[in-house]
Amino acid sequence: MRKKPALWGIVLMTWVAVGLGCQTAFAQDEVDFDENYRSGREMVSQNLYMDAVRLLYPAVFKTSRGKKHFGANYFLGMAYYHVGSVTQAMKVLTTARALARKRNQRELLYPLLKKISKDFGELQVISEAGADSPKILKIALTPQKAFTDSIQRRAFSIIADLWSKKGIQFENTKTLWLPKGEYFLQIPQPMCLSYAFTIGGTVVSDLSIGDSAVSIGLKDVPSCKCLGGQVLKIEAKKRYCTCPDGNIWASERKRCILQQSTDNRSWLARNWPWLTVVGVVVVAAAVAIPVGLVVAQNQDRDISFGKTDLFLRRDLPR
Repeated sequence: MRKKPALWGIVLMTWVAVGLGCQTAFAQDEVDFDENYRSGREMVSQNLYMDAVRLLYPAVFKTSRGKKHFGANYFLGMAYYHVGSVTQAMKVLTTARALARKRNQRELLYPLLKKISKDFGELQVISEAGADSPKILKIALTPQKAFTDSIQRRAFSIIADLWSKKGIQFENTKTLWLPKGEYFLQIPQPMCLSYAFTIGGTVVSDLSIGDSAVSIGLKDVPSCKCLGGQVLKIEAKKRYCTCPDGNIWASERKRCILQQSTDNRSWLARNWPWLTVVGVVVVAAAVAIPVGLVVAQNQDRDISFGKTDLFLRRDLPR
C-alpha cells in the first residue's frame, strides 16, 4: 500500500514534465512560420525590404522550422542586405549556405554572396585591453572618398550613425562588414585618452577595407592628447581633460581662456562707487570755481578802493 503514493508521484511528475515541454514548444512556435515566410517572401518580391525583415526575422529566429529552412534564411539575408544591414545579412546568409544542399539553392544564393564580397570587406575588432576593456566604445568613422553605390552609402550611414551614437558592444572578437574603401578612424574624447586602435602593435587612425579580412586591436593606450590648453586629470582610473584653474573652455574658440567676471548687474550698478567719487569731485569743482572768482573780484575791488582813499587824503604830500 505504501508504494502507491510513490507511483502516483512519478506519474504526476511525468505529466508535469510533458506539459512543460509542450508549453516550451508552443511558445517557441507561437509564430506562424508558413504565414510569415509566405508574406515575407512576397514583400521581398515587391522590394518592400523593411516589411520583409519584420516578417522573416520571427519566422527564422522564433520558430524551430525557421532555423533549418534555407528559403527563410536566404530571403531574410536578402532583405537585410537591401536595407543596408550587411553584417546581419552575412550572418543569416552563412546559415543559408550551410543549408543549401540543392543545386537550385546554391544558384540562388551564390550571386548575392558574390555581390556582397565585391562591394564589402570583413573587419575584425579584437579587444586586447584585458580587464580594462570597455563594454561599449563610441567610434567616429569617416570615408576618405564618397561612395557611389546606393547600398554602400546606406550601409555606411547605418554603421557610422550606430558607432557614433550608441557605440560598439565589445566581445572578444567583433566581426563587421564595411563598404570597401579608405577610412579615417577616431575614438572621441575622453575614451581616446585611454584607448587606441592598433594594427601590428602600431596605433592607427587610418583604415583600409579590401578583399582580405582586416583585423584591428583595441588596446589600453592613449590615442589622443588634451588640446586647447587643457591639462590631463586622472580620477578613479578615469582620464579626462580640463582647463587649468582660473580658466574656462570657450566652445567657439575651442580653447581655454581666462575666466571673466560673472557679475550680471548693470554697468551703472557695478560702477556706482566710482561714479559717486567723480560726481563729488565735479560738484566740488563747480562750487569752488565761482567762489574763487568772487573772492578774486572782491580782492581787486578792495585794492582799488585803497588806492582811491590814498589819493583823496590831503594830509599826504603830493
